[in-house]
Amino acid sequence: MSTTSIAITGMRTANDIIIQTSNNIANSETPGFKAGLMDLANVEGNNGVRGIEGNSIDVKGSFENTGIVTDLATSSNKGFFIVSNKLSGDVVNVATGSFRPNVNGQLEYLGKYLLLGAKYNTDGSLPALEVETLQPIVIDTNQLSKPIASTSITEYFNVNSGLLAKGQASFVMAPDPSILTTTGGKLDDFLVPNATANLQNGNGFSIQVQSEQNGQIVSESIKCVFSGAITNTLSSTGSTVSGSVTAGSSTINVTFNGVTTAIDLSAVSSMNDGDALTTIASSLNSLGLDAKVTTDASTSNTTISLGAPSNSLLEINGNSAIMQAIFAQQSISITPVSQGTVRFASMRDLKDQLHKYFKEINYNSSSQSLLFIAKPNTNVSMENLQSADILGDLGMYNGSVLGQGYDPYDTSSNMASGSTIPDILQGVALYDSKGGQHLFNIAMKKVEDGWIQEFYAANKTEIKDIRDDGLLQVTKFKFDTKGNLSSTSTVVSNLTSNISFSDPFNNLAAGTVVIDGTTFTQGTDFNSLIDLVTVINSDKTLQNNLEATIVQDTQGQFKLKLISKDNQTHVIDAPALGLNQNTTSTFLPSASDDLTINFDTAANVDPITVSFDYTQLNESVHKEMFGSVTADGMAPSTLSSISIDVDGILVGTFANGSNVNLYKIPLATYANVTGLDVIGDNALRASASSGTMRVVSAGEASSGEVLSGNIEQSNIEQAEQLTRLITNKQFYNMNTKSWQTGNAIIDYLLNATN
Repeated sequence: MSTTSIAITGMRTANDIIIQTSNNIANSETPGFKAGLMDLANVEGNNGVRGIEGNSIDVKGSFENTGIVTDLATSSNKGFFIVSNKLSGDVVNVATGSFRPNVNGQLEYLGKYLLLGAKYNTDGSLPALEVETLQPIVIDTNQLSKPIASTSITEYFNVNSGLLAKGQASFVMAPDPSILTTTGGKLDDFLVPNATANLQNGNGFSIQVQSEQNGQIVSESIKCVFSGAITNTLSSTGSTVSGSVTAGSSTINVTFNGVTTAIDLSAVSSMNDGDALTTIASSLNSLGLDAKVTTDASTSNTTISLGAPSNSLLEINGNSAIMQAIFAQQSISITPVSQGTVRFASMRDLKDQLHKYFKEINYNSSSQSLLFIAKPNTNVSMENLQSADILGDLGMYNGSVLGQGYDPYDTSSNMASGSTIPDILQGVALYDSKGGQHLFNIAMKKVEDGWIQEFYAANKTEIKDIRDDGLLQVTKFKFDTKGNLSSTSTVVSNLTSNISFSDPFNNLAAGTVVIDGTTFTQGTDFNSLIDLVTVINSDKTLQNNLEATIVQDTQGQFKLKLISKDNQTHVIDAPALGLNQNTTSTFLPSASDDLTINFDTAANVDPITVSFDYTQLNESVHKEMFGSVTADGMAPSTLSSISIDVDGILVGTFANGSNVNLYKIPLATYANVTGLDVIGDNALRASASSGTMRVVSAGEASSGEVLSGNIEQSNIEQAEQLTRLITNKQFYNMNTKSWQTGNAIIDYLLNATN
């Protein structure tokens, strides 16, 4: 080949390289552009040069973070997005793209390429990743999320340990027969200490009555000390007293309220003991003391009793033989009690001295029992002052009085009915299987031995087979000394008589009262409502399981109330009390149990079953109680935003906060990526050299991660391309000179020939 022909191949090849290099430089700012390559090669037989085209598809450009979710790139030079040319339908690839929703919501690039992905099924599963299963990704802002039925409720509460458990306590104080002067005695009769009783001189108990005034808890604590009756029993026909009265020793000296009086006993020297004790008692009573003489008809024994007046000084002295004969003591000295303390020798003493601390104390002069009705919105508790159980002898117990007027099952007084203001109240929304919203309330109230929680419907008409007050669940929570939740239990309803009585001391109608199989017969075991409470609370088979008391209704009438102490159901059959159908105490589920809620049939939705997480409950000294309640479940809502993770999962976030996997964006890989055909617009197509497309999940087969919010820049190095341009321009000029020289030689030879 001639020199000019060789030069022409050089010029042509140099021009091709210059055009390619210029194109590279022109697209240096085009996202995802891959530099074209061309190398020189000899034409066979050294007949010139030719260009061999190549590409840099396997060379990544830098990444620009745009923050736009649908700007996509891959982290590897071996993974490509799969797109469909909406004009031709051809499936090709791009290494990066600024995809934007078109009028149909499809993610589109450069106005023609639709991003393909695998759409999640409604059950959350994914079809096989194959080209045939892929479809254009559509961002539909009108798309609705599926409803999610509620399954759980979580409580976050801090409750105030110092809060007052307000109510209206009522309790019967009935002395044990062992400390009564006579069985069936009167209110004025002295209580008598004996060897087996805890009721001994100097022993006592305290009553604490707490109320809330101007946001502050005010406590009144009253100590009640037994200053026992001084008693002695003699044979009515004997002469022990008269035999002790001798000349010059017939006087005893009584000091009462600072006044000393001498009582002459010479008149009893000829009397039997019965008459002598009666005469002495009369002399003592004339001084303002309370002395009683009783005679037992069956034994003919006479007992003299001298009560210790409250808050007074009493001293009695005299001849030791006379004192021993009358009082079985050689001297008597009783000092006043300190302020805030009352002294009692009889149940009347307690009634008279405690009445100002209670709304009322009901009594009957012919009974030694008392019915205490506390003031409204107070808390009453009792405690023995010594180890001796004096409260037990009086038919009471240490601690807060049970049944302080609050029963979560009582529709006239519970929180669900709105009759009692909760100490803490939070609403919570639950969703049914169609996404319908239903409002419920969680209300808590401090009670004497913990906290009661009621869970109830705000609109009871939405719920099937529900109580009139909408109550669905009742729970008792208790906390330990560190404020941690220590126990959770069911709460059993109290049993209250249907018939009320105007006087709890009056005899009831003839009949029986059967409680959990134990029978009490009117006229034999009890007469009045007061008696019935006493025998129930003293019954060994019932006293650990039940507490009986008497409550007063709004009309001032009295009813029997049985309080479960063991959180078990109990059965009572008592026609005289209006409970003649084997009335059984009941209970609702507690927060420890899953709660199934059945909605009104007209709603045509499935029941929901919710569990309660109350492990976040805490009790502290914070006066301000705070907390919240959360629940799962959601109503349908429209799509508000999307996100794409490194695995190519396109997640839709809906207006209700729910997240749903919508699409999986797969990647394409090839055996030889540099063998791909570049078809313009930075699109690539499989060729015989590249091998067939393989569809994989991001991260598989070295395909890399999906980088949302990033665009891959071109891989053009401008300095390198400018150098290449200059070099090939020189190569072009050199070949031009060679061609010109060759032409000049040819012209010279032609002219010479001519």
